[in-house]
Amino acid sequence: MLKIRLREVMDAYRIRTGTRLTYEALAQASGLSVATIQSLAARPSYNTTLSTVERLCTALGCQPGNLLEFVNNNEEREERLNNNGERDAIVKEGCRANL
Repeated sequence: MLKIRLREVMDAYRIRTGTRLTYEALAQASGLSVATIQSLAARPSYNTTLSTVERLCTALGCQPGNLLEFVNNNEEREERLNNNGERDAIVKEGCRANL
């Protein structure tokens, strides 16, 4: 699965330029709607188009590799288990066996 790292890239933009972008300002700079920007930020696995990625990269001065992250579905499942407090190795092994 590809995750969209919009918030992280927006933070990097702020650090690099000293300018804090709001979703509204990013929407205006990229030509995307505010609703699209909000969906991208709130749902890391949001299914977007390459033209949207291109617009964001142009507005944020980044590369697609900065904006996108490949996450192995097996690792994501383990991360969700860890986030739920289930850190037992037996539980992880059981999840791997069910894949």
